[in-house]
Amino acid sequence: VYTTWKEFNKPTFLEVLEEFSSLELSAAFLLSQLPLLKPRLYSVSSSPDLHPQEVHLTVAV
Repeated sequence: VYTTWKEFNKPTFLEVLEEFSSLELSAAFLLSQLPLLKPRLYSVSSSPDLHPQEVHLTVAV
C-alpha cells in the first residue's frame, strides 16, 4: 500500500510523516535522512548600492 501511495503522490519527507502520523522516529534518524549540503563554489559579494554596474564574485579554488 505504501509503495503504491508513494509512487502516485510523490510525497516529500514531511508529507510522509504527516500522512503516517503514528510513526515514531528519533531526531537522530530524521537528521540522518536529510541530504548533505553542497558547498557553494561562488558567491556574489558586491552590493548593487555601492557598485550598480558591477558584479563582484568570491570564488572557491
